[in-house]
Amino acid sequence: MKLGLVTNSNKEYHEGDGLSSSQLREINKSTLHAVHRRQIQPTKALEFGSAAHKWILEEEDFYSEFAVMQISRRTKAGKEKAEELASQDIVVITDDDFEKIQGMKQALVPEALDLLNGAVVEQSVYWDKDDVLCKCRPDAMQVKTEFDQTSVALIDYKTTQSCEPKEFMRSCRNYQYEMQLAWYVEGLKSINYQVNDIYIIAQEKVFPFANKVYKLTDATIQSGNFNNQEAFAKYKRYLKTEVPECYNAPNVLTLDYESFQ
Repeated sequence: MKLGLVTNSNKEYHEGDGLSSSQLREINKSTLHAVHRRQIQPTKALEFGSAAHKWILEEEDFYSEFAVMQISRRTKAGKEKAEELASQDIVVITDDDFEKIQGMKQALVPEALDLLNGAVVEQSVYWDKDDVLCKCRPDAMQVKTEFDQTSVALIDYKTTQSCEPKEFMRSCRNYQYEMQLAWYVEGLKSINYQVNDIYIIAQEKVFPFANKVYKLTDATIQSGNFNNQEAFAKYKRYLKTEVPECYNAPNVLTLDYESFQ
């Protein structure tokens, strides 16, 4: 695998080698589950989120991965059409969902549109870390080069149940977004990109498609980086011992009800 900044498809990135932020976050919870992780089966919610990402970040390339139509798999013709599209790695989005996705893009606040306007989107980065191939794929970057120094503003787009600050903070902690963004920063630093600012555009998936822009602090990224280094150490320990830890804890534990209150 070529190291550095690579232009490839989303499918090539996810199916290819390399330790990603999603794997690292899973390792941080349980190496056993991360090692034996099954191929994630696409759900309607996952397909909707992927379609929203594609339309908002890469509208001009949307139809290379998605088709908008109603298909009834109960009929022979519908089943054959679904199989034909699946063989081409095309995901079917219903007319209703596509209307929602269009509405989501139209509802983006000016500050979000400013961040995305002219941004470099969906570029993969590969680097070597202690003999482990690592990878990341930031949603978008505003790139600026001056005097042989490349600086970027890193932008991540998230669909969410609620972009209300307290509710979204819970989502951030639950999905460990700080680890994801810190992993992106590490990857970009490996190709000598200086990351100046980091943003999350959080948007709700139901009308009126409320959205806010959150700027992450240095302390948040430092926390994510600390957790990434701990998870990476767990992964290296597994590579050495070939014994994955269940929830990264001893097999025998003390159960104390008071500690869960």
